[in-house]
Amino acid sequence: VTVRMPVPLCLWLREGLSHVFAAWVRRCTGLAVRDSQCGAKIIPGATYREVRAALRETRFAFDAELLLACQRAGATIREIPVRWNWQPGSRLKLGRDGCAMLRAVRRIHLVG
Repeated sequence: VTVRMPVPLCLWLREGLSHVFAAWVRRCTGLAVRDSQCGAKIIPGATYREVRAALRETRFAFDAELLLACQRAGATIREIPVRWNWQPGSRLKLGRDGCAMLRAVRRIHLVG
């Protein structure tokens, strides 16, 4: 038996805002990825050692900064889709964290 939980309104909002954030990442950084936040990052050790000292972000924009640094170092970025399921208890605060994420991506673009 499969039990389906109703999808809360905040999830619809969060998903919509994730598309806005992904578009912002593409616009500011030139990264050609659909979603910089979802999924694992597999990076050759040599590439990571080359870029790690320049990484500054410690929160939600870390993924975008890491991908951009790797791309600038000449790495090929390839996306492999993953299945994502909503789980209650997210620590993301849409207003506070969303604005901070947008500013962080802009900073990554300007600094890098």
